[in-house]
Order: sequence, then structure tokens, then C-alpha cells
Amino acid sequence: MKQFKLLLLASMVLLFTACGGGGGSSSSDGGADTPTKQEIAIDKIMLYSDTNTNPPTIQVYIDAGVSGVDVSNLDEVNSVVASLTPEQVDSTEKIQKLVDDLNINIIPIANAGSDQTRTTGSTVTLDGSKSYDPDSNQIVYKWSFTAKPNGSTAVLSNANTYNPTFIADLDGAYIIELI
Repeated sequence: MKQFKLLLLASMVLLFTACGGGGGSSSSDGGADTPTKQEIAIDKIMLYSDTNTNPPTIQVYIDAGVSGVDVSNLDEVNSVVASLTPEQVDSTEKIQKLVDDLNINIIPIANAGSDQTRTTGSTVTLDGSKSYDPDSNQIVYKWSFTAKPNGSTAVLSNANTYNPTFIADLDGAYIIELI
């Protein structure tokens, strides 16, 4: 669309020049038709949606006035843009809505709590209560042993809650993972 405008403008200038263009003096409009950084960025995004070549960078989205595009979601945003027509991404507002509508999920932060020292035979209570989800989605806990003493029959009770327990049945290290 932009190339057509520029081509049309160039044709009009040639027409005026051929007709004499007035009193022979020249003047400049100070670059009023020079595209802004934002327009250039939007044109790059539109071109990508049309050709699926040269995917926009985070900086291109920033220059276009779009927030919320970062290294964690750039590929997903570009994938959606590639599936759209240039008319569907021809303004900051349309691109921003696309990013907002993706409702990109940020990975929750698992916090398994502090290391503990307990006596053999005691019940150990784990504490994942400081885990959180930046998107405020409900958290699902998944605890599991990654190591325990040879011969241990320890089993996690309520491994899908923030505070499971197990009995430390043998001396040694119990290593537990929270996902």
C-alpha cells in the first residue's frame, strides 16, 4: 500500500515538472512525506504477514508502539502475524489487540522451600506455598523424588498439593523436585 502511494506521488511530480511546474522555483516540504519510525515498523510487520520472510524483531514491535512482545513470546506472536493478512496488522491497535488476545501464559515459579534436616523415622512436610503464577492462574503442584537413600520406601503423600509429606525411613539424603 505504501509503495503505491509513493509511486503515485512520484508520478504527480513528474507531471507537474512536464507542465512547467509553476514559476521555475523549487521548494521543499521539509520531508512531510517521510514515514515515521512507527509507520516503517508497521510496514515491516505487514510485509511479514504477506510474505512470511524476515520476521519482525522485538525492536520492530516496540517501534510500532506495541507492548508485551518479548523473547518468551516473539515466536508465537510472529506465528500468528504470519497467518494474517496485511490488513489485519496495519495499525498499532490491531497488532496490540493480537498480542493481548494471545493471553500468553508466563511459566509459574516453583519454590520448593528451604532444605530441611530431620531425624530418621520422622515425618517431613514440604512447603511449596511460596510458588506463584505471574498470570495469577491456578497452580498445579507436582512433587517427586529425584533421589533417596538406597532401600528407602519413602512415598510422598498428597504429591499434588503445596505441602506433601513423607516419612524419612532411612538415614541419607532425600532430594525432591517441585514442578
